Amino acid sequence: PFIYLAEACEKRDALNRALKFLSEAEARDPLNPEVRRARVRLLAATVLRHLRQAKPHLLAKDCAELDALPQARERDRPAFVAAARCVGALLEQNRPEADRWRDEACRIIGGPAACFLLARLLGAIQGAAPEPSLPLEPPADADAAALAAAVARACSLGEDLGMPFALVPPWAERIAEGLKPEACALDAAALRGLIEAALRAGES
Repeated sequence: PFIYLAEACEKRDALNRALKFLSEAEARDPLNPEVRRARVRLLAATVLRHLRQAKPHLLAKDCAELDALPQARERDRPAFVAAARCVGALLEQNRPEADRWRDEACRIIGGPAACFLLARLLGAIQGAAPEPSLPLEPPADADAAALAAAVARACSLGEDLGMPFALVPPWAERIAEGLKPEACALDAAALRGLIEAALRAGES
């Protein structure tokens, strides 16, 4: 029942209370996969909250907690931590550190996907930090099909962490060509993720 209480608090954005319930669940069943996923998701939500509040000192603590979780080092999740640290360094006006974490995000998830991810995180803080040394718009010379695959990968990461991204202009227009039947090589899950991201953009 504690995991359900944690999820109910998460939906109300009561993250501190959700983490308390989650700690109770972990004490009773630490190996439960739902409990392990919830810990990553709640910490990622806390990262996003502290990004929106422009509190890099709390953000650094959140990222350290995420780094300590084995499940946070699975799949593309480390790219989110690197991107968050990049934005945190920008908030602190530390350009060399921001560039270091930008490069790490690019290494993990690829340049175009990291670009999209950073653009979404920087959008959450609404101009409270300078832009990174990385374009926040899709590369003009990028292959449309490859760009669609990269953005689908970033959107999948957002879904995994409980923070669905919206596919906003100019990204939507730039990848449209790569989604034409004769060019699209995405599997059903990736294509569905892009469609849902585009629908979210229309609702915002």
